Amino acid sequence: PHRHHLLFEHINSAPGRTAGQQLVIHTGWGSRVNRPLAMALEAAWEQKFGELPEVFVANESIVVQLPHALAAEEILSMVPAHRLESLLRLRLEGSGFFSARFRENAGRSLLLSKGRFNERKPLWMSRLQSQKLIDAVLKYEDFPILLETWRTCLQDEFDMDNLKLVLSEVEAGEIVVTEIETATPSPFAQSVAWSQINTYMYMLDTPKSNRQSQLGEDLLKEVVFSPGLRPRLQQALVLEFEQQRQRLAESWLPQDDEDLTDWITERSAISIDEWQALITRLDFEPAPATCRPIRNGSLIVSIDDEKRFSALLADTDNPGNREALETFLANWLQYYGPISMEGIESKLGIDPGELMSCLLSLTENHTLISDQLLEDDDQLYYCDAANYEYLLRLQRASRRSSIEAKPIEALIPFLFAWQTRQTATDPLDRLYECVDRLRGLPLPAALWETEILPARLNNYEPGQLDLLFQEGELMWLGLGEKTATFCLQDDLDLILPASETSSDLITQDHVRYDFNGLLERSDLSSAELTVRIWQEVWHSQLTNDAVLALRRGIETEFKPPDDMQTIAKSNRRRAFNNWRSRSPFAGNWLRVPQTDGDLEPIEQQELEKERVRLALNRNGIIFRELCTRESDAMEWRSLFRALRLMELSGEVVSGRFFEQIPGPQFMTPESLRHFQENRDDLVFFINATDPISPSGLGLGIHGNDLPRRIPSNYLVYHGTRLVLTVGKRGRELVFHVDPGCEDLGQYLQILNHLSYRAFQPVKQLSIEKINDHHAADSPYLPVLETHFNIYRDYKSIILQREL
Repeated sequence: PHRHHLLFEHINSAPGRTAGQQLVIHTGWGSRVNRPLAMALEAAWEQKFGELPEVFVANESIVVQLPHALAAEEILSMVPAHRLESLLRLRLEGSGFFSARFRENAGRSLLLSKGRFNERKPLWMSRLQSQKLIDAVLKYEDFPILLETWRTCLQDEFDMDNLKLVLSEVEAGEIVVTEIETATPSPFAQSVAWSQINTYMYMLDTPKSNRQSQLGEDLLKEVVFSPGLRPRLQQALVLEFEQQRQRLAESWLPQDDEDLTDWITERSAISIDEWQALITRLDFEPAPATCRPIRNGSLIVSIDDEKRFSALLADTDNPGNREALETFLANWLQYYGPISMEGIESKLGIDPGELMSCLLSLTENHTLISDQLLEDDDQLYYCDAANYEYLLRLQRASRRSSIEAKPIEALIPFLFAWQTRQTATDPLDRLYECVDRLRGLPLPAALWETEILPARLNNYEPGQLDLLFQEGELMWLGLGEKTATFCLQDDLDLILPASETSSDLITQDHVRYDFNGLLERSDLSSAELTVRIWQEVWHSQLTNDAVLALRRGIETEFKPPDDMQTIAKSNRRRAFNNWRSRSPFAGNWLRVPQTDGDLEPIEQQELEKERVRLALNRNGIIFRELCTRESDAMEWRSLFRALRLMELSGEVVSGRFFEQIPGPQFMTPESLRHFQENRDDLVFFINATDPISPSGLGLGIHGNDLPRRIPSNYLVYHGTRLVLTVGKRGRELVFHVDPGCEDLGQYLQILNHLSYRAFQPVKQLSIEKINDHHAADSPYLPVLETHFNIYRDYKSIILQREL
């Protein structure tokens, strides 16, 4: 381990070589960095697994007693840099470290009674008094000794700036992470063994608690982020930030009149110089009805806001306008970096006295900060607090090495590797992980078990999905004609737009009927009922608690069965079996709960953020073209706004990760680490209609070598290279490598998939053309004969299935 190498050592024994498992994270960062990281990890672990892990902190390492195995990537993803403060808020007050600092501060402030003159009070008695005091004051929002203890921990005892720096470097890949497994502690780990055992030897039997005071978050921020510690910002960085924030940068420009109107409304008011700079960059001519000038043409506002803002800015002396003016000013400043009072006055034309009063009020409630914020400039500036924090992160990131964009051909291997990363070993758990990443994705129902799941899981069996439905809360949902997705009930508001219509067959939630029950309740024949069921399924009004109902519909192409009244007597048994197999007999039908479309603006914004998290969990990256393959609720325009807010909070990172993608691209810190991995040896296949397929994406990947985006076409990859395309369900093969390629056997696994997949395999695979020549004359034929049993007819070669 060293400054740019973080080592995770998994030891297959507990301290003293007893049975167990422990993890030693060799950091070399010192206890001022390791201790807050360990506390944040404890809080994140408890949030995720519902238990507090046993953690020991040393100068050179952090030791965790593992209740179950966990990969380094998953552990690091639990404590991203932007969540440190919130995780410490959950854990710090419940630690012995905080209690000890509280006792010291309470003693200095004379809140703990002294012993008699010239007599030292025992330490155990001071501890008891301190514990009683801290338990008594946790309920207060502003108890000064609690505040001083927080300040002592976060500023004197912890090195938060360097902790955020090293975590950011880990997320950016500048610090390499390595995992090893040992039977006994390595020499690096043995140095902490004695101290660790000594701590456990004298540990009390008292169970752990995770107490938390009622200190206000704003008061904590005031204490922790004191003005004297604010670093100054680079002016070039502030200018670049404002170009993006005001949508003047090339990839952030409004795309049409509707987008421009939304942007003006969001901005409240735009100064005339910014407006001129914006419209000169647009690719279209703004419609005259888009906006109106006010204040002698110095400000541009939307038509709906013209009268309101004209009255507000014209009558600043009216006391009733004071609160509205502060709200307007706070919203307006969200689109700027540090700006002087003179700069605000020149752009808005507000009276200086009234403006100063509003700025002071916004500074006191921590909406704004006021300080000397720019390098080589001693002037007083005002800045939105969230923007300042984001600018600090940008400045720290700008001082690190930048990430080089990869060729667009690397996008497909990245997406496939992200969706197939597995942490579980049990086949059922691996299937759940796969479905969890794809939940909410609308796909042709027939492709889920023939193309999508088998491409991501080796030896996929339909029975596994049946078992998953029986044991979990998974459900399937129709999202259009013969289109389905898998999801959880909590995902419905993320996937479905608000709807005022619901099922006519089942009118109550949580009520289930089998097919015969619905047949008895309705006046429909079995054929009519089947048609009605599937109509309501495709409109997201009805679903079934068994995936077998969907599978049976796929097998019968969702056509109704023959009516029982038409069954001939001579063939009654055979006709009845046919009717039974073609009717949606399996499972119970139930109504899909309606989603609430009447949300407050804040609730709607949080909903959009959850949709972004769902899309990022699926793909690891999000951009406009990729959103076209999501459900209708995942509209890029609304997701883009949520992404901007999440970028400001540090939850996502924007950048140019892949070439040839025209608009902005967003990733999470976890997927950014995944982005840097080498995938040159990865061999995989996908269907042309797969959600990660480049066919139809419109990004120019592989040029003219891509097949059409239809279910009968397939693509085979080796790293970033497209090595084989399969058309017409195997009848046409196009190799992009020589016949002597030693990896041809791996590429031909797609033919095995077609012949032997568990659900609806191709009964007879005939190859008619190879690279636009007759298959029987192809130089690739010897390789096929090596890997398959084949025979020839007059125009093709046929692959025989082995029983």
